[in-house]
Amino acid sequence: MRFFELKLRLIAPLVVMCCLIGVGSQVAQAQIYFNDTNIANFTGPITSYAAFTNFNNSDGCATSPFTPTTSELATHPCRVYNLGSSTPVTGLPTTNNWILATFTSPVSTIVVFPNIDHFGSAYDGYQYTIKGSNDGTTWTALFDATSVSNTGEPFTLVSHTGTAPLFVSNVLTTSTGPGGTVGYIAFRNGL
Repeated sequence: MRFFELKLRLIAPLVVMCCLIGVGSQVAQAQIYFNDTNIANFTGPITSYAAFTNFNNSDGCATSPFTPTTSELATHPCRVYNLGSSTPVTGLPTTNNWILATFTSPVSTIVVFPNIDHFGSAYDGYQYTIKGSNDGTTWTALFDATSVSNTGEPFTLVSHTGTAPLFVSNVLTTSTGPGGTVGYIAFRNGL
């Protein structure tokens, strides 16, 4: 089983899929940004979604464990967000808010579907940190946005640790749920 942890900054971001890849500190380069508002173009190729635990959901549409579906993402996307530091995950800092995303088997591509609930705020599309583990105890830092452009929508990565997404659709989709709109969908490859 592959485990991934997401640390969410600020209150109420959604991540319906988590991601992963390498470690290091670098300036964001080689990302491909595009503007596709049709969520079906992103969910169509997905064959397996992670199961989420260790999260809050005040919208009443997700209980733990929660596994999103293509239909749910298209019609009524549920957001999951930080449970709080009082519910630590083994091997991760207790001062962070971690959501556990577990895949049933190893994956080579991960897609992140953030919930944009503060449209126009530079942090909103990239307000997650990703760590990966093969055993649920030992974690490797994979991605953390350290700076994004702040000149207005659409925002792009300026710098990060780990490996940046291969490509990002940095606009809102037409898929709106009770807590925001899915946008800034990020694809990660080469796990």
